[in-house]
Amino acid sequence: MFIFANRGCPYDCFFCGSRRIWSRAVRYRSSFSVTSQIQSLRKTGLDKFHFDDDTFGINNRYITELCDLLIKVNFGIRWSCEMHVNIVNDGIISLMKKAGCFSIFIGIESGNDGILKEIRKGFTIDKALAAVNLVKKYNIQAQTFFVVGFPQE
Repeated sequence: MFIFANRGCPYDCFFCGSRRIWSRAVRYRSSFSVTSQIQSLRKTGLDKFHFDDDTFGINNRYITELCDLLIKVNFGIRWSCEMHVNIVNDGIISLMKKAGCFSIFIGIESGNDGILKEIRKGFTIDKALAAVNLVKKYNIQAQTFFVVGFPQE
């Protein structure tokens, strides 16, 4: 089951339409609202969820509050999400694992630093590899998105 915890993405990736659909302003559902939805879905037997936010975890305070609540209510769920390389950090990934996260999708998009700069990703390949390795450190599946065929390639 797909769930939205927030809408919008503050990043300005050249190719992404999200900023035109949701805007670059991030709007959050309350942690209580998200966990209430999960609780309702659990009653139907669902135990695996994907946070379909463009950029899950963009706000450390919010993600900490949500994960703490998921741990507290202990639904026994497993969940996945999508994150930007620049927000992957040890403390948040550790907490996400405790809250049931089993897979994180990361939009790396290209294996070339020059193209990453042109498409305005805001990170380098080295930083992307470090993010993937950090996710794997917590035994969370690291899955990546790549775009093939940028005009610069």
